[in-house]
Amino acid sequence: MSSLIKRVRDITVATLNERLERAEDPVRLIDQFLWATREEIIQAERLYQQYAAHANSLRAQWLQAEQQAEKREQQAITALKAGEEHLARLALTEKQHHAQRAQQYKELYENSQANVTELEELLRELRSEYQAVYDKREYYQARMESLRLQQ
Repeated sequence: MSSLIKRVRDITVATLNERLERAEDPVRLIDQFLWATREEIIQAERLYQQYAAHANSLRAQWLQAEQQAEKREQQAITALKAGEEHLARLALTEKQHHAQRAQQYKELYENSQANVTELEELLRELRSEYQAVYDKREYYQARMESLRLQQ
């Protein structure tokens, strides 16, 4: 996901640099680019929040399923001590079910966490790019002001 976005961003920046060389008002062109980049950052931040909330939800479900598995194991031990073999088997069957659910939620959580990490990196790149282009804007604005004062 991020490699594709990074490639698109690289092409966009290259196109921006090419257009800046030919533009009569590079500051206006940069302002348009900054506005679009800011919108992308806002969207990425929203997506990040959604992914993080989803990851937290999956983690809670994973931990709850693990607790249920442990609880059923304790119930099975208690049932065996009480001579209730049928109840012990039932508790162990439920324990196995909860353990499988816990494993599934753990895998989903780990995948979701990887997506969260990838989005964090994307956000860092977008913010860094935004700052670099903003710095370029300041340079062009100062350059244009110098040219205006020389005339």
